[in-house]
Amino acid sequence: SVLSSSGEVLAFSSRGPMHELPAAPPQGQFADDDQRIDGAAEIVVAGQTLGRVQVGVPVGVSRALRERFLVSSTGIVLGAVLLTAFFLYLVTHFLTRGLGKLAAAARMIEHGKYRLQVSVRSRDEVGELTRAFNFMARALREHFTALTASEQRFRALTRIAADWYWEQDKDLRFSYVSEEVGEIAGLPAAAQLGKTRWELPDTRFDAQTLEAHRRALEARQPFADLEYARQDPTGTWRHFSISGEPVFDEHGEFAGYRGVGREITARKLVEQRIEESERRVRSTFEQAAVGMAHLALDGSIVSVNQRLCRTLGFDAARMEGKHFDQLLYPEDISRDRQALDDLRAGKLAVFAGERRCLKSDATTIWCQLTVSLQRGGDGAPEAFIVVIEDVSSRRQAEAALRANEERQRMLMELLPDAVIIHRNRRIVMVNRAALTLFGAIRSEELVGRDIVHCVHPDYQERVARRIDYLESHLATGLRLPSAEQVYITLQGAAIDVEATAAIVDFADGSAILTVARDISERKEAERALEAREQLLSAMAQTVPAVLMQFDRELRVEFANAAALDALGLREEQVLGHSLADFLPVARYRNMEAEFERALRGETLEREGPSWLAPERQVHETLRPRQDSGREVMGLYLFSYDITARLQAERALQASEERLRAVTDSIPASIIEFDADVIVRYLNRRAAEALGVTQEAAMGKSLRDLMPLNIAVLLEQRYRRALAGETFVYEGPSNLFPERHVQVTYVPRRGLAGEICGFYTFGYDVTERLVAERALRASEERMRTVADMVPGGITYVDRDRRMRFVNRIFLEWSGLRAEEVIGRSLEEVFGPERYARIEPLLAMVYEGRELNLESTSLLRPDRVLQSTYLPQFDTDGQVLGYYYFGYDITPQKTAEAEVRRLNADLERRVASRTSELEASNRELEAFAYSVAHDLRTPLRAIDGFSQAVMLQSKTPIDDHMRQSLERVRAASQRMGQMIDDLLRLARVTRGEMRRQDVDLSQLAQEILFTLQQAEPRRQVELNIAPQVLGNGDPILLHAVFENLLGNAWKFTRRKAKAKIEFRVADTPTGPAFCVRDNGAGFDMAYASKLFGPFQRLHGPEEYAGNGIGLATVHRIIARHGGRIWAEAAVNRGASFFFTLGPNA
Repeated sequence: SVLSSSGEVLAFSSRGPMHELPAAPPQGQFADDDQRIDGAAEIVVAGQTLGRVQVGVPVGVSRALRERFLVSSTGIVLGAVLLTAFFLYLVTHFLTRGLGKLAAAARMIEHGKYRLQVSVRSRDEVGELTRAFNFMARALREHFTALTASEQRFRALTRIAADWYWEQDKDLRFSYVSEEVGEIAGLPAAAQLGKTRWELPDTRFDAQTLEAHRRALEARQPFADLEYARQDPTGTWRHFSISGEPVFDEHGEFAGYRGVGREITARKLVEQRIEESERRVRSTFEQAAVGMAHLALDGSIVSVNQRLCRTLGFDAARMEGKHFDQLLYPEDISRDRQALDDLRAGKLAVFAGERRCLKSDATTIWCQLTVSLQRGGDGAPEAFIVVIEDVSSRRQAEAALRANEERQRMLMELLPDAVIIHRNRRIVMVNRAALTLFGAIRSEELVGRDIVHCVHPDYQERVARRIDYLESHLATGLRLPSAEQVYITLQGAAIDVEATAAIVDFADGSAILTVARDISERKEAERALEAREQLLSAMAQTVPAVLMQFDRELRVEFANAAALDALGLREEQVLGHSLADFLPVARYRNMEAEFERALRGETLEREGPSWLAPERQVHETLRPRQDSGREVMGLYLFSYDITARLQAERALQASEERLRAVTDSIPASIIEFDADVIVRYLNRRAAEALGVTQEAAMGKSLRDLMPLNIAVLLEQRYRRALAGETFVYEGPSNLFPERHVQVTYVPRRGLAGEICGFYTFGYDVTERLVAERALRASEERMRTVADMVPGGITYVDRDRRMRFVNRIFLEWSGLRAEEVIGRSLEEVFGPERYARIEPLLAMVYEGRELNLESTSLLRPDRVLQSTYLPQFDTDGQVLGYYYFGYDITPQKTAEAEVRRLNADLERRVASRTSELEASNRELEAFAYSVAHDLRTPLRAIDGFSQAVMLQSKTPIDDHMRQSLERVRAASQRMGQMIDDLLRLARVTRGEMRRQDVDLSQLAQEILFTLQQAEPRRQVELNIAPQVLGNGDPILLHAVFENLLGNAWKFTRRKAKAKIEFRVADTPTGPAFCVRDNGAGFDMAYASKLFGPFQRLHGPEEYAGNGIGLATVHRIIARHGGRIWAEAAVNRGASFFFTLGPNA
C-alpha cells in the first residue's frame, strides 16, 4: 500500500486487505504480536515528505507464496518504471519543445536580433503568451515533482520487495546493479558491471540448475527463483535468489534482462534444519517403540512403521492404501469417524482412547489410539498422525484388577509428566499434563508467566539459581539432575514434584526444558515421549528401562543409567566394550545366538530373566538398527522390569479371593451387568436369591435367571441405569412379594466415560420397615404418654429452639403448638424471662444434668420441680436437652402443713415417750420380780417330787412314778421357759458392743460342745474358714447357739447328718447361711417361724419351747439385718441372715 504524509491510502495491491494499515515499525522489524514482517520507506521530494510506502508480509506464508509475491512485486515495479519513462518522454518532448521555442525567441528579442513593432493589441497578446509560458513552467515543475515522487515510490517498493535491483544488456552483462548488493553479497556493484553472472568470483551454481537457466536465457524467457551461493570475504557461503524478465526495445529487438535479487541464506539454513528434522522424525517414525501411521484426510493409510506392522501382523505394502476403518473393530468405527471430523473442524487438538484393532488373523487386540491433525503452513489440514500401542496385556491385568478390587469406582490414572519450556524464565510452551498439574484449562493461563513464580516461596531461590545457571550455559546442552521441589497451582495449592531441567535446541533457538513429575502419583505416571529428537535425548536417561545400542561387533555404543545399574558397572567400563568383556561366559553364550538372529534382521521379544541381571524378570526387545538401505548397522536392546507386574498378578489372585470373601459376607445382593444385561459378577447372597450357583449365573442374561414377566418388568429399570441414571427402588420384591427390598442401580462407566454396564445393590428391608412402623407406633404411644404425664415436657435442640412440647406445657403457657415448635426460647419466653434461665442452660449445654425447684416462668404463682437432662451424640457432644417440670405447689403447701403437724407430733411423742419409758422400767422390774417369784415354787415342786420318789418308805407304783416324773419335767420346762424369757428381755434391753467377730471359729466352738455331749453321733460338718462379721460377740454367740443347736437337734434321725456354715449369694446380695439336711418344715408355716412360743414340731418329736428363733430374730434385728429361712419337709432347712450394711 502507498500512503500520503497524512496517512491517507493512495494505492494498495490487490492481494492485501482493502483498509488502512496501522503505522509500520522501523524497516525490517519483526512484529511478533501481529505475526508478520512489516517494512516501510519514506517518499521525499525536494526535502518534503510526500508520503510513504508500506508493505506487510505474513510470517506464516509458505515459501512458494512468498516467491510468487516477489515475482508479482517485480512485475509491478517494472510496470511502474515503463509508465514513468513514457510519462517523462511526453513531458520532455512536448513541454520542453514549446518552452524551448519561446525561450529562444525571448533571447533573440533580448539581444536585439529582432526588432518588433507591436501594437497595443500585440502587446496584450505577448502578455498572454507570457502568462501561458509561466503556466507551462508551473505545469512542468508539478509533473517533474510527480515524476520524482513516482521514482521514490518505485525505489521504496524495490527495497521492500527485494534486496537489490539489476539490469543486463543483450550480451547478458551487468549494466546496472543497485548499491545494496555490495553490503548484501559482499561484492561491490562496480565490480559486477560488465560481467556475466557466471563470471562473478566465488560464485557457485548447481550444474543442473545453471543449464536450465541458460536454456531459459537463450529462449528469452523470464525466470524466477534462480538460486546460487557465493563465498563472502569471511569465507562464509551465503545463498541468493534472483528473478528477472527480458527487455525488448521499441522495435521488438532483445535489449537485455532486468530483475531483482534477495538473500536467502536464512531460509536455506531453515530448510536444511527442516530437512534434518524431517530425517530425524522419519528415523524416529521407523524406529519408534510404538506403532505409527500417516493417514490422508479421507482416512486412507499413507505410510506405517515396522512396529505397527508387527503389532497387527500385516506387512507395510498390504496396509498402505487401505482405509483406516479396516483396522478397527466395527463397533468403534462410528466414534472414531466423529473424532476425526472434530479434529478436522478444530474442535479437538488430540484424540486419544483405547480401541479394539483387527489383526491379520482376524483376532482383536486392545490398543491405545492417539490421533492428531497435521496442518500446513497456512493452517490447512494436511494429514492425520496416528500412534497405536498394544495395551492388551496391560488392559487385561487392569480390567481384572478393577473388577476384583473395586469394580464400581476404579479409574485409570496414566498421566504423563508435565513438560514446561521456557526462555528467560518466561513459559513459552506447556503440555496437557502441565495444565493438569497447575489446575489450568488453557495454555494461555500459563504461557508468559515467570516459571519461578510458579514455585513455592521456600523453593524459589534455589530454582532461580538452577535456571540462571542453565541460562548462562545455553550453548553447552547442559542438563541438571532431578531435584524435589514444590509447585503452586493456579488455585494456590502446593504440589510436591520431582523436576529435571535441561537445555534443548529448537528451530528458533535454545530453550530450557523442565520435566516435572507429581511424586504422589509416581507409580502411575508414564513419561511423555516427544516426537523431536531433542526431547528424546534430554529425557533418555530418565526412562525407567534398560536402553542399549550395539554396533555389528556387539560393542556397546550407548547404555542408559538403568542399563548401567542392571550391570552394576560404570559408563567407562561399558561403552566401547563387548558384552563378552563383562558378562559371565555361560550367560553370554545363552544370549549369543539371539543376538546373531537379530543381526540377521529379526526383531526378538521375550519375557523372563534378564540377560543382564538374571535376578530380574523383564520384557526384552532386541531389534536391528538399519540404515537407509536397510543394512543392519547394529542392535537396539530395550528391556523393562515386569517384576512388579508379576507381583501384581499374584496379588490380583489373592485380592480376588479377598474380594469374593468380602462380597459374600455382605448382607446384600450385589450383581454386575454389562451393557447387554449379561451377568458378569454376583455375590453369594444374590445367587441364593436367584436360586442358582454363582458359577451357573455368570454369563447368563436376565431372562435366563428369572420368569419372563419379572424380567420384562426389571428391564424397564435397567434401561434407566444404562441411560446413566443412578436411582433407588424400594418396595415389594419382584421374586418374593412378601418381602420388601431396597435396590440401588448405579451405572458403570468405561475409561472414556461411556456406559458399559451397571451395578445393583439390593437389601432386604422388611425388618427395617417393621421396625419403622413399630417406631412410629411407639412414638405415638410416647406422645400419648407424654400428654398424660401430669407435668410439662419439652425438647430443645442445640440451637435453643423448641422441637417438642406436651399438652401440659401448652396449658401452662396458654399457647398453641404451632406458636412454640421451631421457635427459640427467647421468642417463647421473652428476653427478660429468658435471661433468668440463661446461666442454667449454659451448664446444661456443658453436659451437666440439673434437678432443682424453681418458680414457673409462665406462672410465677406456681412452684415446679424441674429436671434438665442433656442428650449426647456418639462423640459426646450435646445435641439438646429434655425438660421435665412438675407442678409441686400442692405438695409444697402440704409439706408446710406436715411440718406444722410434725412439730406438734414431736411434742406429743416426746411426752408419750417419757411415759412409755417409765412404763417399760416398771414392766422390766415386774418381769424380774415375776421370774424370781415363779422360779422359787418351781424349784420347790421339782425338789419335793424328787424327794418323794427317792425317800418314800412305801413302794411307789409305776403310775405314781410316771406322774411324779411328769411333774418334774413340767416344772423344769417352766423354769427353762422363764430363763429364756429373761434372756429374750435381756437381748432387747442390753447395750450392744459391735466388733469384728470370727464367725467360723464361733461355729466350730459351739459344734465342738455339741459333739462332746453326744460323741457317738456321726455328723458331717462343713464350716467355711475365716468368715468374719461385725456385731456384738455375746449376742452372736446366742444366734449361733440357737441355729446350730436346732440343726444338731433336727438331724438326729438322719443316718448321714450334714451341717454347714458358709457365705451364700442371694438375690439381695451376700448373706451368712446355716444349712442342714434334717427334718425341715413346710414353707406354708414359715411366717410363724420367728414368733415367740411358735413350734412346727411337737414336744414328743423334738424338745424345745419356741423361744430360740424369736431370740435370734430379735438379735439380728438389733444389728440392722434380716433373717429368713428356706426348707422342705424331710429335706433339711437353710437359715440366711445379715448383720446390717456395715457388717
